[in-house]
Amino acid sequence: MKVSKNFYLSEFNGVQPELDLLMILQTVRDKIGHKIIITDSARTIEEHINIYKKIHGDNWQNVIPWNSRHLPCWRTSKLRAVDIKCEIGENKYLEGKILFDIVKKEASKLNIPIGIAYGNFFIHLDVDRKKYTTWKPYNY
Repeated sequence: MKVSKNFYLSEFNGVQPELDLLMILQTVRDKIGHKIIITDSARTIEEHINIYKKIHGDNWQNVIPWNSRHLPCWRTSKLRAVDIKCEIGENKYLEGKILFDIVKKEASKLNIPIGIAYGNFFIHLDVDRKKYTTWKPYNY
C-alpha cells in the first residue's frame, strides 16, 4: 500500500509512519531526485536489543535507549524513526554527512523539529520532538 508518492507501508515494516516523518522523507526524495532506502524502521523489542548487542557487545545494557522512536510507544502506534540512505548510482550512496545536511535543511523549512545523526552512508532521523536534536556521528 502506497503511503506517499514514493513510499510504501511495507518499507516501514507495516507500521504507519507519523505524518511529519513521511513529509520529511518525501520532501527530501523530491529534492534529491534519487531513491531513499529505508534501512531500519519499526523494531520489536527483541530486534532492538539484538542491534545494540551487535554494536556494543557486553556493554549493550548501559547504552540501549529504551525510549527509542523505532519502538512502539504508549502515546502513539505510529512509527517515529527511520534510518535511511540515498542511492545515487548502482551500489553508490550519498555520504551520510551530505544527506544529514539536506534532511536538516528540509525539516527546518517544514518547521518540524527532528532528531538526527549520521554515519558513513546513512542517517538516523526521528520526529515527535519539542526541539531540534543531534548527536555525535556514528562511526560506521
